Parts: sequence; C-alpha cells; structure tokens
Amino acid sequence: MRLDDSFGFGPREGVLLYQIGSPEGFELRWTLPHGDTFSSIAARGSHLYVGTGRGTVRVFDISQAPPAQRASFDFGPGPASGQISNLILSGDLLIGMVDGQIVARRLQADGLSATSAFTLRDPLIYPAQLARAGRYLYLLGTLGGYFGAGSLAVYDLESGSGPVVVGRWSSSCGTSQASAVGGGRAFIDCTPEFGGSQPRQVQVVDLADPAHPFLAGAMALETDEMAVLNGVLYARLSGQVRLEAYDLAQPGVPPRLGGLEGEPIAVPTAYDPATRTGFGYGFDSGGPEGALRYGIVAHDLKDPRRLRRAGYYLSELGYGTPQAVIAGRVYCSGRRLGAFELER
Repeated sequence: MRLDDSFGFGPREGVLLYQIGSPEGFELRWTLPHGDTFSSIAARGSHLYVGTGRGTVRVFDISQAPPAQRASFDFGPGPASGQISNLILSGDLLIGMVDGQIVARRLQADGLSATSAFTLRDPLIYPAQLARAGRYLYLLGTLGGYFGAGSLAVYDLESGSGPVVVGRWSSSCGTSQASAVGGGRAFIDCTPEFGGSQPRQVQVVDLADPAHPFLAGAMALETDEMAVLNGVLYARLSGQVRLEAYDLAQPGVPPRLGGLEGEPIAVPTAYDPATRTGFGYGFDSGGPEGALRYGIVAHDLKDPRRLRRAGYYLSELGYGTPQAVIAGRVYCSGRRLGAFELER
C-alpha cells in the first residue's frame, strides 16, 4: 500500500489519528495540535495513556470519535521532570522511565488519576529500555553511563518490600547500541571499543531463571535497532537497508527466518493481529535531491520467512514511532502523536 502524502501537514506538533485503509492505504482521522512531544504510549480498554516530554501523562478516551482528553497527571519524580519513555501497563501500575529513573504510578479505579507507587534509580545502569514479564521488571541499558557496556538488571516487583534487584548481567564489550527482550531472553548489542579485535555481535542472555541470567551465545549480527514482536526478533542491519527476522520459538541463539532489503525499511514495533501487519518508524531517500523522508512503514508479517513491505507514509517532516495497535488503529508517538486505522 502506497500511502499518499497529500494531507499537507505543516511543521507543527500535535496528535494525529489516521485510518489505515486496508493494506491499500492510510487515511487521516484526527489531529490535536499541541506544543509538546509525545514520547510513549500505553493503552487499556478505552484509555490511551500518553507520556509527554514534560513529565506528564495525558489520558485520552479512544472510544469516542474523535478521541477526547479526559485527564492529565504528573508522572515524573519532580515538578520539572523531562521526557517520559517506555510506558508499561501492568495490573494497576503504570511504569515508565523519566530523567534516568524508573517511576511507577498506581492507577485509580477510574483510570484517570494515579498515586505514587515507587521511584528508583539503578546504581549501576544508565537506563535505555524496560520490559515486564510476570512479577519481574527487566531494565536494560549501559553500565556506568551512556557509552558503557550493555547491562541488565532484574527487579522483583512482588517482593513485599518494594522493587528488589534479584539478578544482574553485564557484557564485556565496549558499549551497546541496541537491546530487546522477548522469548525468555535478552538480546544486547556488543560493540567493541575502537580498535578492538572482537567482532561486533548480539549477545543472547537466557532469562529462564531471572535471578541468574547467563550468556547463552552470540549472534553474528551488527544492528543499531532491534525489537521483539509476536515471537520474532527483528533487527535492522547497521549501515544497510536490510531487515532480518529470527525465530524465538527455538531455544538458545535464535535461527534466522528471512530478510527484506531495500527502501523504505523499518523495524516493526507495533503489530495488528487481525491483518498480521507490523508497523515501524522508517525512512527512505525519496525526498528532493535524495533527502531522507521519515515516517511509518508497514510490513506484511504473515510469514517472517518471506517478509514484504505492505506500504508506507513518509514525509520530510517525519512522524512518530508506532507503539500500539488497538481495535485496528495504530498509535504512534514522537514529535506528533498519531493513529492510523485499518479498514477491515
């Protein structure tokens, strides 16, 4: 599906809602201009929780057309908090990262307000990503600072005395550019220091026992972006316009399923089970004089061994990262918050 770019957006920030017209096209449904960035999304029922660049969460009722904002509450640990990232809904907890800290708020019964549950700062890891599985929260990042080695901490959220670290693992590499969690494993990029003899790879950490994560092997893979979606690890190869898929149904180091090459390309970060389509934030060089255009790329994921592009919507202005698919609508966060809807 070729998504035409005739909507004529100006250089503004806001909330966008699109209709995906089957695998043949997208249609803009809703826009809410707002002078803010929208950095993360979580959803439950009719409520869409949107983390902003100013440390607040805005709550939208997405059962209405157009969606209506119902509430807003402070999420960050202080009055001058910055961007919220990695929002996760787990039970009545809304968990995310703000200013290098992990913050959790306990949602009230109406879902429109929240009270403080906990705030913590890991003493060793500069945080990059959160993942939740059962009672455990996985923090991935780099050791000691932004350019440190890839590291992992496992927190037990049901210890009875607040979040408690039960396991840690750190790479021996120079630094890490990407990470992902899924299929009972963590996948951590291992980039050696400049001039080092060790090849770049992705290290596979077994999480079967959260208290004792261990290195299960390594993938000969150079990537700056990875995501786990529907039981498959997707990775975009560094310096190439190529997407690779790996089978997480297999234990240990996952085998390769297939790949896709050529522009536009994106690592899928949101999945529509009804159409088995994945949506990611991608790019091509189709702008004036070869300028890069950024936006949403859809991939047909019915058979990861035979990946194919289903469509794209790209612009020099760029659009947000797809983060959730709810009732056929793909919600994207970034400088704009957007949603595309898929016609059945």
